[in-house]
Amino acid sequence: MYVEIDKIHKNLISVEFLESEIKKREIDWLSKHIKELRQEFPKVNLLILLPNHSKATIKTVFSVFKFFIEEHSYIGKIAIIGHHSILPTLIDIENRLVPWEEKYFDIETLEEAWNWVTCD
Repeated sequence: MYVEIDKIHKNLISVEFLESEIKKREIDWLSKHIKELRQEFPKVNLLILLPNHSKATIKTVFSVFKFFIEEHSYIGKIAIIGHHSILPTLIDIENRLVPWEEKYFDIETLEEAWNWVTCD
């Protein structure tokens, strides 16, 4: 996992999950940093890159969803970037259930994702 807290948009965490499965320790680490940023900002935005998750399991997707539900009051926008055929459908469903904005982007549209997640 590679993580960066943006220097210009200080309420933005960029995360790249390098392995095909997202580990609990990575979710815990992300939660810690969201809570830290929450001290300064009412909402935290996330840009999540999933380059190797074309075969991510539903279990992995739901474990991440559960994490965001628990942290929901701090989340503003989530841009998810990857190559996954089911994620756009799941994100469409999630958007009807959650209080934050979430959008899926293909890897080729990374710049569009960046513009969307950083625009208030």
